[in-house]
Amino acid sequence: MLHYATIASQYQAAIDNVLWNEEVGTWLDYDTRTKQSRNTFYPSNLSPLYTMSYDQNKSTKYAKRSISYLRKNKIDSYFGKSNRLPLIFLSHITD
Repeated sequence: MLHYATIASQYQAAIDNVLWNEEVGTWLDYDTRTKQSRNTFYPSNLSPLYTMSYDQNKSTKYAKRSISYLRKNKIDSYFGKSNRLPLIFLSHITD
């Protein structure tokens, strides 16, 4: 059991160290080809919150910063309005 707890701890640290962007205030997807964070909204930006894959000692900070990120980018204004989806969603729709 200790072996798996160690692995989980290492994954959690990697998520914080690689994906968390302090300037933006959320976790960003990482492009392994360009070796850069993608500063675009994706629902996966918030996956560490609902999978609890973050440093629990920073939970309040992460929650507050994530809410600020969503508000700043007006993500909540898209829900329920099919003609106003963020561009990232529209790029995946094909005719």
